[in-house]
Amino acid sequence: MESNLVTFLLDVARDPDKLAAFQANPEDELAHAGLTQQEQDAILSKDSDRIRDAITAAMPRRPGVGQAGLAAVRILDPVMVTVVIHF
Repeated sequence: MESNLVTFLLDVARDPDKLAAFQANPEDELAHAGLTQQEQDAILSKDSDRIRDAITAAMPRRPGVGQAGLAAVRILDPVMVTVVIHF
């Protein structure tokens, strides 16, 4: 199960209409997506380290996933972070 943050970032990266809505009113789109205040603050900061930390924290912890799960975050987050930082 993906987190609200990961789902939101993937939607914004994939859907031009969602990206446009986010660019027009980021605060409302973040709140509507059900993100925590900490996640919203990280995205609005445009700080790649804060965004990456928020993505890592939002990833579900599953027994046996360990470093493989973190590797997936490292692969996915540059795309998500790039989209978010350039809004």
